[in-house]
Amino acid sequence: MRIFLLLLSCAFSFNRIEATPMNEAQLQNAAKLIRNVCQPKLKISDKLIENIHNGDFAENEKVMCYLECVLRMGQLVSYNRKQSY
Repeated sequence: MRIFLLLLSCAFSFNRIEATPMNEAQLQNAAKLIRNVCQPKLKISDKLIENIHNGDFAENEKVMCYLECVLRMGQLVSYNRKQSY
């Protein structure tokens, strides 16, 4: 959870998003929404997600796909390969 919140806050600062900042409760709700979309989509266990939150990133295809899903849902990466800064 802490990692996602950090990544989300970095996205706001790097992308210069013109929006009001989210409070902690809103960030937690956004993280829960993203998890509820990505977890069933990839059929990843709660234990693996808990390990991710604790900093244990297993070299597992499901874990990497879950992280990609989270980053895409959080709009931290895009589907196209060209990045515009």
